[in-house]
This record gives sequence, C-alpha cells and structure tokens, in this order.
Amino acid sequence: MDNKKLLIDLVDWTTDIVSVSTPLLNALGIPITPQSSIIFGKTAKFLMSLGFTEVVHDINTRHLSSMQMEKVDDVTKATIRALYRKIEKKGWDETHPESDQYIQNAIEYAEDILCKAMNESRKKKREVLGNYLGTTLYTINISKPNWENIFYLSSLLDKLTLRQIVITKLIANHFEQLIDDKDDLNCITNKVVISEVKELSIQNIWIGLISRQPDPTYLALPLKYILPTDIAVELSAAVDEVFHDYTDDVIN
Repeated sequence: MDNKKLLIDLVDWTTDIVSVSTPLLNALGIPITPQSSIIFGKTAKFLMSLGFTEVVHDINTRHLSSMQMEKVDDVTKATIRALYRKIEKKGWDETHPESDQYIQNAIEYAEDILCKAMNESRKKKREVLGNYLGTTLYTINISKPNWENIFYLSSLLDKLTLRQIVITKLIANHFEQLIDDKDDLNCITNKVVISEVKELSIQNIWIGLISRQPDPTYLALPLKYILPTDIAVELSAAVDEVFHDYTDDVIN
C-alpha cells in the first residue's frame, strides 16, 4: 500500500471501519483474524475520538514531497501498531470522558510529533517517535495528564540520538543482564558513547551513585554508577520489543 493511500484509508475510518480494516492490517503487518479485526476497530475508534484522523487529513492536504509523506507514514504506522498492542494487552474503556480542551491538546500533540518526523532522517527514529505517540496517547487516556510535561518529554525525545534512546531504555532497566553483582568493572569504554551518556545526565535521565564521579570517567564509565531517574523510566516506553535487534547492536 502506498503512503498516500494509507493516509486516505486512515481518514476513511470515519465512514467505514470494516472495509478498510483488512488492507490496513496488511499494511501494518498484523495477521488478519476475527480478533485482530475487533482490536483494530477499537484502535480506530480510539484514534478518531482523540482527533488523530483530523490531523492525518490536515497533513494529507498539505503540499508534501514524497519523502515527507513517507516519513509521516512511518510514524503513523508505528503509532497504530503501538496503540493496537496496548489495546490488545490491556483493553480500552470506550466510555472514558474527554473534554474539548483534552481533545485539543491530543490533536496538537499528535501534530507536533508528526511534524517532528518530517525533519527526522532516520527511519528507526521515526518509528520510535510513532511508538512513543501511540504509547502516550493510550497512557494519557487512563490518567490525568500533565500536558506541559508531555510536550516537554516529546521535545526531549526528539533531541536524543537513536543510540541515546536505547541507552535510556538500558538505564531504566538498570542494565539488566549486563551487570554482574560480583563485578564492579563492567564499564562503557567507547569514547563517543561516554559522551552521549554524559549528555543524558545533563537531561536528568540518570544520576551518579555517588556525588563525586569516579575519576577519570572520560576513560571508562562504570555501569553500576549510573542510576535511572523517573524521566528515564517514562521515556523508555519509546523502545519496545520491535527494537531488540538494534538494542543488541548498541549493547555490543
């Protein structure tokens, strides 16, 4: 399915979910079953309720290059997949009340990330942005969101390199399976990665185990020294199982 056709079909959700579910499930790489069609229908209704289709329609009417359209398409697909997986695992309460201001914030948030994607050169990073959008749209629907925090975190995610995003996930998981309790010598030694990790500290992604850094950390940065913050845990939702291969590359 070409990119423009996908965006048109997204808008067609508002008129006929059943007829577009099969081609869209195919485009998303989701097996077509009676259950997946039901979940997709809920996903479509969820995104319509938050004005996502309005944003997609607006972007579709702009004069975009084929490359820009492809970038928007990458984020759109990743958003739908992420939301589909959330609804598949946890369900969705269709009676959740949304105020006009809530809907407006959701629309602005979706447009903000889709516009960021048009300036993102790396496909995998665009998929991260879409995954994060789908995940956060689901999360804010079951909580009382702080929209200023949400917009800030999306801006922070946009600034981070793809490797920094994966490292944030590793930090949030306390470098699971990389640290031996009996071994304090597991360190980051790649000089560029050390620089990237130190930048994450400036963004309050992690803090040091002790107030004074081991000297000299520009030569090696001990993994046990790096402790995650709440921001790291929240941002790590942007990296899920679909990024295992790239995560392995970063670990290596």
